[in-house]
Amino acid sequence: MVEPYAKINLNSGFENYGFGFEDASYEYRLDGFTVVQGLVRVNKTLTNNEVLGQFQYPYSGHTPTNGTLRFPVVSEKGVIAVDITTSGQIIVRGEAGSWISLSGIVFNTHAKG
Repeated sequence: MVEPYAKINLNSGFENYGFGFEDASYEYRLDGFTVVQGLVRVNKTLTNNEVLGQFQYPYSGHTPTNGTLRFPVVSEKGVIAVDITTSGQIIVRGEAGSWISLSGIVFNTHAKG
């Protein structure tokens, strides 16, 4: 059983890609995993450590519990790193080009470090 997908609030310079691609969103599964998806258009020149957006919380406990997690994601420029913090910020690490895919990010919110 899962909670419905919740949107990711995108910061200025980022928007959902559109054209039939999934919007930036996440779902919290009752087994303790959070699943992130979506394709995001980048409308500005990125600096390192750029905050792409923030999880929108219908419930607590959807973010990493023991510190920031780093994930490899695909972008127009190749594989880059994206961090998800305990506060729900999504931070881009590196040059992404014009789009970033968030699909494939999955993490356990119940894991103890």
